[in-house]
Amino acid sequence: MGPFLKKISDIIPGLGALTFDPNPGTIFITSGTGVLGYRVAKGLRDAGHPDVRCGFWKGGGMREKNATEVLKTKGCDVVEFDWEDRDHFAVALQGIKTVFVTLPYISEGVGNFPAFLKACKRAKVEHVIKISFAHAQETDGPYRKVPLVSAHGDCDDILEQVPYNYNMSYTIIAATHLMSNPLVFWADTIRDEQKFYGASGGMGVSYISPNDVAEVACLALLDRKTFKNKQLTLTGGAAVKDEDVAILLSKFTGKTITFENQGLHDFESTMIQKGKPRWMAKDLASLEKIKASGLEEETRSFTDTFEKLTGKKPESYQNYFGNPNVMTYVLEDKDVDLTKMSS
Repeated sequence: MGPFLKKISDIIPGLGALTFDPNPGTIFITSGTGVLGYRVAKGLRDAGHPDVRCGFWKGGGMREKNATEVLKTKGCDVVEFDWEDRDHFAVALQGIKTVFVTLPYISEGVGNFPAFLKACKRAKVEHVIKISFAHAQETDGPYRKVPLVSAHGDCDDILEQVPYNYNMSYTIIAATHLMSNPLVFWADTIRDEQKFYGASGGMGVSYISPNDVAEVACLALLDRKTFKNKQLTLTGGAAVKDEDVAILLSKFTGKTITFENQGLHDFESTMIQKGKPRWMAKDLASLEKIKASGLEEETRSFTDTFEKLTGKKPESYQNYFGNPNVMTYVLEDKDVDLTKMSS
């Protein structure tokens, strides 16, 4: 659709802004048991939104089971959803007006995202909100060379075309590294060895609380008109060293948690040794290399978007760890503590 037709779409009934329905209707969250999806589902229900459907992965074990049960008690509808099984798409999207997408971390780049958007069109979905990585829109520079970031950028490029190709609108929320990442990637070693690993070289990292990302996502989901066809970049308030993350973890777990800074080759080898696939180890080592460069300590690595939207300062790492009640359950049927949480 060219510029002329784009302007026409703003005035012809059924095509654009003057007839845009701000009501989000039933909202589908692709991963209702994930770090962000769980918080978004809970936030929507706490805000009084009546119709929330959450996808869950049947092969997720105890973590999925526990989080799914909590979502049910919150009044959410839950449905099996697997990005690798396109047959799930139509069922999950039936009667849905708005979708909140968190992509799986896979080795195949964009994966089934284009097919999912086509399924959204067939289901007459009106608005798609996607979580992205903060540097995914950069056409050059070190971040775009990282497969994870590049895949997000490719998916964002596809999503930005849906107003023209699929008569849908979109919002892209691009966030920096989540504060939950050490717990997600190193839950076992934190629990078993009281240690997590990295190669950030003593440099500060641009972390953001998943609580802040979820709060903005809820705003965008419930106010589609304001956030229609926009991209937001969210960051925390300051760079944090991984060594300081370990100190905070120690404080809140009551155990001595250490951070082991490694060389990039050793870090990649450690991840493989701990059971991570080789592609993921290489991917994350690339991100560690950027962290070690000090780039994320620079002022230009931060935005005030969260504060402008909410009127609040970004949540600190200390406050994030101090609020475990919103975290998603990971482990076995034991008492929940920070070393047994994913986020």
